[in-house]
Amino acid sequence: MTRAHAQVALALLVALLGGWQAALAWEITPPIETPAGQILVHLAPGYENLAATRNLSTSFGAQVSLHANRPGWLTVTTPENVAPEEFAASLRARPEIDGADPHLRCFQLSQPNDPFYRDLDNPDPDTGYDQFYLFDINAEQAWADTTGSSNVTIAIIDSGVSFYHEDLAGHIWTNPGEVADDGIDNDGNGFIDDVHGWDFAGDNVGDPSSDDVASFDNNPNVWDPAWWDDSWGYPPVGETDWWEDPTWTSRLATIDPAIGNTEDDDNNGYGDMGVGHGTNVAGMADAVTNNGLGIAGIGWNSTIMPVRVINAEGWGWGLDAADAIRYAADQGADVINMSFSFGRVDFDNPPAPGEEGYADYLEALAVRDAIIYAAGKGSIIVAAAGNSGDQYQGLDFPADMPETISVGSVDSSSVRSYYSATALPGEELDIVTPGEWVLTTGVLNMTSWAMWRGLGMDWYLGQDTYEQVQGTSFSCPLVSGFAGLYRSIRPDATLAEFRAAIQTTAFDLGASGYDSEYGWGLLNAAGALEYGENIPEPVTASLFVVGLAALALKLRRRRRA
Repeated sequence: MTRAHAQVALALLVALLGGWQAALAWEITPPIETPAGQILVHLAPGYENLAATRNLSTSFGAQVSLHANRPGWLTVTTPENVAPEEFAASLRARPEIDGADPHLRCFQLSQPNDPFYRDLDNPDPDTGYDQFYLFDINAEQAWADTTGSSNVTIAIIDSGVSFYHEDLAGHIWTNPGEVADDGIDNDGNGFIDDVHGWDFAGDNVGDPSSDDVASFDNNPNVWDPAWWDDSWGYPPVGETDWWEDPTWTSRLATIDPAIGNTEDDDNNGYGDMGVGHGTNVAGMADAVTNNGLGIAGIGWNSTIMPVRVINAEGWGWGLDAADAIRYAADQGADVINMSFSFGRVDFDNPPAPGEEGYADYLEALAVRDAIIYAAGKGSIIVAAAGNSGDQYQGLDFPADMPETISVGSVDSSSVRSYYSATALPGEELDIVTPGEWVLTTGVLNMTSWAMWRGLGMDWYLGQDTYEQVQGTSFSCPLVSGFAGLYRSIRPDATLAEFRAAIQTTAFDLGASGYDSEYGWGLLNAAGALEYGENIPEPVTASLFVVGLAALALKLRRRRRA
């Protein structure tokens, strides 16, 4: 027997950005540092002459240089084996000197050159695109402290990632223990040739009766130019008859099912709507930044580990999700992003063996155990709170687990998104970030490509896009990307330390202090990095069209052959 399986829509919309957020401007004061032991000296009135300069040089044996355009200012190099601070203090004790300090240094704020990196009041003049959400969470001020590290890996457990997207290609993870295409499990992890991650969805295009474990492979990519045979040419632009041509349909059937098949395989009214979801999520977390292309990613220099578990229709099997989480943890993922949910799961009142729903309970238990396992391995696990909105109260599983950082969504005015889940007593919503009409990376799937080609657009299958989407699916990777920044300067930081940093420094929203709609408030990336410096040790799928797609990871009993 079966039961109605818990699910939650992960909304993906394409429309215009709206709103404004300017009240959260925040600045940090760069530290005063001493470059090469140089002390800047200001001579007291009456001593602005060469005699004073010679006297300093003779008394301290220090190298002294005048500032030609600044009378009365000298730069004095600290003698060897003398601390700059001590030397500056000794200079200040002299009557001819009224000031001596290390040179005050100004620091460049890391402002990327990506063309869509713009605030809401200054969008791109050609497209109207902006990335208001990075300004709202103080990303630029955080980047002044660190732009991350390629040694930090963010696992995107989702529908796969477009490896060849111009704004993602430079950040795809490579397994250091594996040799590409040699047919050998070089690192002994049980996965052959998993050079860039693993595909736990395989050939399942979204048919609920399909789960061919043998089709799982080492390619979590959603588009590879090698899948296209150039001898085919391209279908005529502006014509749709080619879509009924058996020659073309047979050709397209050879394309990897990760890109979709134009069919509504699960009869939910949408075809191939889950294909681009993982690419959308990856861009929010870690698009290649400062490359002069597209958007900036909060993670800047972090690395993306693609782990595919969601099929082209936008859902996946629970046991596959459990395996994917364990895989990411075993490969050393510093951060694991889970922009999916199983709806509400009641672990306190499970069905008894033999009762309806018991197999589903065991499958949910496998997912929970995998998350506990990953947390034990040191991964910071970030989960979307859910898109239940006012349909029902409570965070979705697994965002309701204490081993995850739960993330809700707000709009560009920092008002809770109508769909963002709220917490029940006993649960904790950790943080919120913008998740409405946010701009990110995308990819043309089979359905969207065929449609746009028929409408006269000379686009190709797998083409890079930039799309505006919404849902807690996309507020979640902003926190994951920031976790990558955090781990770049504190690689041994625990989940508890990271949680304390983001909660303590968040911009308070809603009711004062913690509340069920906003959690502890809006992520303050710069503040959380600064707070982390002082923690005591130790601390115990969208389409390129206007519309709505339901994207769910369904909790279902797996049927194996």
